[in-house]
Amino acid sequence: MSALINIFIVLFAIISMECLSWFIHKYLFHGPLWFMHKSHHQKTKSFFEWNDLFAALFAAVSLFLMYADRDNLSYRFRDYFIWPDLFCGTRLVCAPEI
Repeated sequence: MSALINIFIVLFAIISMECLSWFIHKYLFHGPLWFMHKSHHQKTKSFFEWNDLFAALFAAVSLFLMYADRDNLSYRFRDYFIWPDLFCGTRLVCAPEI
């Protein structure tokens, strides 16, 4: 029964985040924040675009929240966030070479 509850929680979290992402993209990025997001829909020769500020903003919020709760971080943070991101996020090990 515990495994079923855990599966339900994971599926609920995935579906909720997808719905929230769709809502934010449709109603914020294509609404009041269009002045920044439109660079994502235009051809450009530069490496960075205004839309990249969203990633920086979301990362800053995440880092702040992790810093605010730094006294409660444990091995789980290292094992489930740092190591997978180091190897898979930067494509050191997980990504096949093209």
